[in-house]
Amino acid sequence: MNKNSSLSLRDLLNEKPIVISQLLLKHYTDIGMDEVELVVVLQLLRFRDCLDQTYPTVNELQKSMTLDSEQTRAILARLIEKGLISVVHSSDKRHHGKSSYVLEHLWDKLLHVWQQSNQEYIHSNNVLASESLKEVYRSFEKEFGRYLSPIESSKIVQWCFSDGFSSNIILEALERAVLQGALSFKYIDSILKTWDNLQLRTVDAINSYEKQFKEKRQTKNINTKQKPKQKTLDKFSDDKYSEIYIT
Repeated sequence: MNKNSSLSLRDLLNEKPIVISQLLLKHYTDIGMDEVELVVVLQLLRFRDCLDQTYPTVNELQKSMTLDSEQTRAILARLIEKGLISVVHSSDKRHHGKSSYVLEHLWDKLLHVWQQSNQEYIHSNNVLASESLKEVYRSFEKEFGRYLSPIESSKIVQWCFSDGFSSNIILEALERAVLQGALSFKYIDSILKTWDNLQLRTVDAINSYEKQFKEKRQTKNINTKQKPKQKTLDKFSDDKYSEIYIT
């Protein structure tokens, strides 16, 4: 590497970076900006953060863009008219013309849009959670053959929101309880706690763990060459509490 290229690389690495909020890039159209206006705002940020100039002239701005002076001036006026930027006078002698471009209104509008999008996301999630909870209630009432008591209902709410179990996991535990003939909230809760301790949070993970567990148990039986009596096998198959999920 020659001296000139080394100096160029050093100069490049010493250039001040400009931090651009992804909210600006993601939501600039939501606050009424087009791509040309966005570039002008980015240039204002570059002058402010990298060159310590809070009030660059129109000529300084347009030198870094394909816009001419008249177009640049018109876009600045448009941004001010839209209430996205403003010009304030300052007594700081470092500022050109003792004035500054201020972008606080732009950030306020972005914040408002971001809050709205988050509220819509939260509302959407709440609707989905509400529908999932209703599905769980209906399934439990169907299997129990009656309406749930307030204590039972609060237990389901706890599983969903406090313990963080998905509706699919809860319904899977319900199905296991039904198939085992042990339909009780205590039994279902013990299944869920065991899955949680094993960090099994999806039905696929549960099935995979069960498969591995059974394979290990079969391998162990073969290695030890222990063949239980038929009576013992019958008792094991009839025992509703022989599942590995009882704690």
